Amino acid sequence: MSSPEEIASKLTDHTQNVTYLHAASLALWIFENLITMNMEITYIWMTRWNVIKVVYIFVRYSTYIDLALNIIVECVPTLSAASCKSLCYAIILFLVIGLTAPDLILTLRVWAVWRTTRTMGIILVLVNIIFLTPIWISGGFLANSLKFSLQNGHLIREGCIASANVRFATAAWGVLLAYQTGQTS
Repeated sequence: MSSPEEIASKLTDHTQNVTYLHAASLALWIFENLITMNMEITYIWMTRWNVIKVVYIFVRYSTYIDLALNIIVECVPTLSAASCKSLCYAIILFLVIGLTAPDLILTLRVWAVWRTTRTMGIILVLVNIIFLTPIWISGGFLANSLKFSLQNGHLIREGCIASANVRFATAAWGVLLAYQTGQTS
């Protein structure tokens, strides 16, 4: 069995790598937003408000909140257990919304292509309920399975180290993959 020091060292290395990945993702996201800003202003911000515009803006900019929350969880060593838990719940919520909201845009596009018939609308709503509900349920199970790394009643290292049952995340990804594969075929 590994000593607490070895476990802390491995966790620190892993956490540092994940933090670097989140920081790099944030930098790429900012870069992508900057190079496409003129098109976004023209095609999104200058149009009238509608459901598609609201969903697009939410999906586009909620990523900043998600990445910021991840970086806070990974980099702030003085978080209380309650703050850590709340932030991890928020991260999971943004993850689930971020995975399912773009599908709303795709669904509305399909409905528009099919000339907004009532029958197609009902079919699309049912397909969304069938495929997206398990993702939300998996997110709930994932949030409820959160555990915080403790060694002899103390945190292994400072900061927020959350672990969860990854089977729930794997199930959500599998359902999403099947759903999106069906949308593109």
